[in-house]
Amino acid sequence: MSKRKSDEAYGELRSRIMMAILPPNAVLDERRLTEDLGLGRTPLREAVLRLEQEGLVVSMGRRGYVVASATPADMIRAYELRRELECFTAGLA
Repeated sequence: MSKRKSDEAYGELRSRIMMAILPPNAVLDERRLTEDLGLGRTPLREAVLRLEQEGLVVSMGRRGYVVASATPADMIRAYELRRELECFTAGLA
């Protein structure tokens, strides 16, 4: 079964966001991204909508989308998760 173009775009964009290749508050340039990814506008837009549902990008209305920035609450949750994972893995060791 072949992967849908929107799934490919989603995976690549999500990876770029997680690796900070697309840093917080970066504007998603639709024209450049379609060229970079070698995809049409529809798969890109479907991918961006999925990322918006996950909270990784934020709509700026007619001005497009930007990569979401982390809030202090996000940082606290990440620290708490890391602490739990480290305790768990230490227990396994």
